[in-house]
Amino acid sequence: MGKRAQDRVRAKKPARKAAAEKKPVKKILRKEVPIIRTTGKSDPRAVYRKPETSQMWQRLGSIKISGKDECIDAFVRIMREVENGSYALQPGEQDKGKYVLVHEQERQGSMFVHVVPKEAYKIFQEMRRQMPDSFLGFSVLCGRVAGRPLRVSCFAVPTSEITRAIIGRK
Repeated sequence: MGKRAQDRVRAKKPARKAAAEKKPVKKILRKEVPIIRTTGKSDPRAVYRKPETSQMWQRLGSIKISGKDECIDAFVRIMREVENGSYALQPGEQDKGKYVLVHEQERQGSMFVHVVPKEAYKIFQEMRRQMPDSFLGFSVLCGRVAGRPLRVSCFAVPTSEITRAIIGRK
């Protein structure tokens, strides 16, 4: 290797090392897990879930929902009624047999109607208390009621099944 080539190699090494040292490094405590955003974009405001919240998501994933079809049908029916402007928003909770309808007046700047299967209701209440400013799963912005956005969510039901039901209704 000639003298010029050796000089180029020497010049590159410190530059690479300096660039590697300048990279920002996020330190994450062992027991914290980053929140997964559905947008796929990096969010500088991302917060970290506490370990007990992560355990709730794991418990939620292990629950077997028996009235899944009824929940999905209710979700699609409510979406259709909101789009047509015929949905009557009633504050509070309504027991509908295999699921509970939970109406929230304020979450992330929107009103929410949650369709919650009975098997997941206890976890839903815990998550609602521990994460008051977060989305609690898949939701769809359906329209506006009294000038405010209204979202409908179907808690603890796989997003793929909800999406198939939404696409299938059109």
